[in-house]
Amino acid sequence: MEAIQDIEGGMMRIAISGGAGFLGSNIVEEAKNRGHEVIIIDNLSRPQIERNWGWIHKTYPEVNLFRFASWNKWAIFNVCKMFKPDVIIHLAGQVGVTSSIRDPEYDFRTNALGTFTICEVARKLNCGIIYSSTNKVYGDGINDIPLNEEETRYDFKGEYYKKGIPESFSIGSLEHTPYGCSKLTGDLYVTDYGKVFKIPTVVNRMSTVYGKRQFGNVDQGWLSHFIWSKVNNRLVTVFGNGKQLRDMLYGSDCAKCYIDQAENLDEVKGNVFNLGGGWDNTLSLLEGLKMLKMDYSFGDWRPTDQKVYYSDISKLKKMIGWTPKVDIKRGLKLTEDWCYKNA
Repeated sequence: MEAIQDIEGGMMRIAISGGAGFLGSNIVEEAKNRGHEVIIIDNLSRPQIERNWGWIHKTYPEVNLFRFASWNKWAIFNVCKMFKPDVIIHLAGQVGVTSSIRDPEYDFRTNALGTFTICEVARKLNCGIIYSSTNKVYGDGINDIPLNEEETRYDFKGEYYKKGIPESFSIGSLEHTPYGCSKLTGDLYVTDYGKVFKIPTVVNRMSTVYGKRQFGNVDQGWLSHFIWSKVNNRLVTVFGNGKQLRDMLYGSDCAKCYIDQAENLDEVKGNVFNLGGGWDNTLSLLEGLKMLKMDYSFGDWRPTDQKVYYSDISKLKKMIGWTPKVDIKRGLKLTEDWCYKNA
């Protein structure tokens, strides 16, 4: 392992687990643009992730990559002990619902044990944690909300219509999928470590994020999966009727939120946030396919698929003044252009 030299002049020191991934590479870009020092911890297990690492290494040659799995406690501890991060942004994880059903043991080890490991490292080094959780922690309880069915989308009916799901929504649903369970485990550990051990922690329960350097697949990153299918002339399968509705958040907007939180950690510590595009940036599968002018076929509904999910992002706006800047039309154009350029 290469020794890390003492660094002077940086505003913050940020360690990013999963930093070579889609969201990680966007956060690296945002952090470096603001003058922060960054290291990446990533096992490079995701398909095509080497392309992102190649871009990071070329663009920011001073950023070091340490190739470890998120549950390798002693390796991560030793790296962070030398680097002395102010905060660990913990993104590393298994990100697919269907993958978690195929291999729940790997899902648990990566998400639950990996996050516990980061908590232990942060506790011993007394640094902060910003954790990437998921809206799947709300489980199948989301599907108990009454819905309106429109021509191309479902939408909430009643108190959540055009507002979205707040952080106070119950996580007590009995059906989360293994992925939801493992991410919720991490969610709870990060929050409790902040309370019990008095380290600054933030949990972001993520909606759908998309954009450049995302190599989406059928299991995760559905909008990028659609775009890559179009680029490669592949027919996509829509699971269910395609009216499922999500709020879409462009990658650079998401990265700005993470670094805003890191820079204001004393103000936001101890909080859970729902992080997404909000109702103004909602899109159904059918609407996305129409915008992309794509053909498609239908398949069966997937287990515990939420027919509608979008976040109430008012808490983020109130606490740190963050709101999305890139709307769906522009974000889709930027993403499609990037995919064609990098096919």
